[in-house]
Amino acid sequence: MSDDTLQQQIRVELAKLYDDAGAMGFLAARQKLLNGRIPARMIAIGDGAEVLRVLRAINDGVYL
Repeated sequence: MSDDTLQQQIRVELAKLYDDAGAMGFLAARQKLLNGRIPARMIAIGDGAEVLRVLRAINDGVYL
């Protein structure tokens, strides 16, 4: 999957959960479901697939 496609999918999943400000807050803050890592940093280093997996699980109502 290309980086552009991955980033687009992340944006789609974020839009299901948050408005623009909320999405930016999610990306900038440490996330418990990502073991305290910061999603924006994960995406920057090429680990966006894990961020997408967590967002999809949240949107699907999966208990994490």
